[in-house]
Amino acid sequence: YEDEKTFAEENVFTKGYTIPLIQLDTVKTILVLSHKHNSLNKEKLLDSLELTKTVETDLKIDDYFVDPVLKQFYNGDEDV
Repeated sequence: YEDEKTFAEENVFTKGYTIPLIQLDTVKTILVLSHKHNSLNKEKLLDSLELTKTVETDLKIDDYFVDPVLKQFYNGDEDV
């Protein structure tokens, strides 16, 4: 992450697009991960599922990430 960047961060996140991406069906999918550094507490979406059109899933973090470093980060260990 580059603090001075305000847009087009994908190039940095993907190390110059050298990291393979996983394509999700964009019509059916939005992946929301809640962590303590969010600017908005996304856990509040769970307070009113119908109003926010939020649907919880049985999928786990392992279903989305195969990279152990990413899994560790999204499981709450930001010091990866």
